[in-house]
Amino acid sequence: MNLLQTIPSIALFGLLIAPLSGLAAAFPALAAIGISGIGAAPAIIALVVYALLPIVRSSVTAIGGVDHAVIDAARGMV
Repeated sequence: MNLLQTIPSIALFGLLIAPLSGLAAAFPALAAIGISGIGAAPAIIALVVYALLPIVRSSVTAIGGVDHAVIDAARGMV
């Protein structure tokens, strides 16, 4: 996830143009609903990718911070 954060947003938009254009050409239904190489689709995808990093990082930290006694108690309840 940190690797995705190092890509500048403008470069990510540029990287998304070719795959989204290819998808729109291969599947006309996607082009009909507005998914193409330029427009809102690459912006939304880039925003979601950039928003995932803090969520994943916080989730991993929270799960890793659970006390071992709590984990043992949870396993004993199963």
